[in-house]
Amino acid sequence: QYDWNLFKSRNDLQEQYTVEVHNRFQPLKDLDESATERYGRFIKATEEAAEKVVPLRKRGKRTRHSADPRVGKARHELNEVYGKYKENTTEANRQEYRQARKKLKQAYTTVEEEDLNNKIREVEKAHLNCKHGQSWKLINDITDRKSTRKGQLEGNTQEERIENWYNHFKTLLGSPPYIMDEDEEIPTVFEELDINDGQFEQGEYEKAKKSLVEGKAPGEDGIPPEVLKRCGGLDKIILDFCNRVLIRGEKPEQWSLLNIVPIPKSGDLRLGSNYRGISLSS
Repeated sequence: QYDWNLFKSRNDLQEQYTVEVHNRFQPLKDLDESATERYGRFIKATEEAAEKVVPLRKRGKRTRHSADPRVGKARHELNEVYGKYKENTTEANRQEYRQARKKLKQAYTTVEEEDLNNKIREVEKAHLNCKHGQSWKLINDITDRKSTRKGQLEGNTQEERIENWYNHFKTLLGSPPYIMDEDEEIPTVFEELDINDGQFEQGEYEKAKKSLVEGKAPGEDGIPPEVLKRCGGLDKIILDFCNRVLIRGEKPEQWSLLNIVPIPKSGDLRLGSNYRGISLSS
């Protein structure tokens, strides 16, 4: 996975990424291609640019409390006192050994409390930034809660299970509306409204970008919100895709695809009805 969190804080990465996408996409006016093919070239350009420019996210190693220098120092002192006590088992040495054990235990307690307070602050920060997934990971780590129950949907083969998923979520999403008369005239409710019905303008696109929440998973096209929000040099390309849909009705098929992530609820996890779905769209 790419480190999009680092990407959003580095203007040099954003500029280099934008240049790489432009160099690879290169829309040609005379090229006879559909909206889907054109957007597919744009997706490929973003993938290649990310591979070249964006660093991979580093996996964080879980810090052990025993590795803290304070704990190490207390343990070293305990070993020295214990060796002294073994050589000469006097009452004074025994009391010194007991104090060294208490000191080691207190060092562990101090480190654990500091770690807990740091995690609580991280939970609060993640919550304020609407990073709810990160918040729950930290909460589960703090409470030592096990991961969500996993199950396998009913079906003898993978194809049968996919078909069950499809039928379940198809029912949840509903059916297309039935129109009896396509030529039926719809009466006008308001005669005049101050609404721009022309093509989308840059100001409207800028306003829409501000509502994007970073740190969210991308859709089928794999383009994260950090790219759309931070790479202003790509605005013209994205805006052109939007206006082609609005004016010409040329919509890329990728925009109609949803990645539905099943989230288990309660009950028998072999049944599709005991899952809810989160849809990730382009």
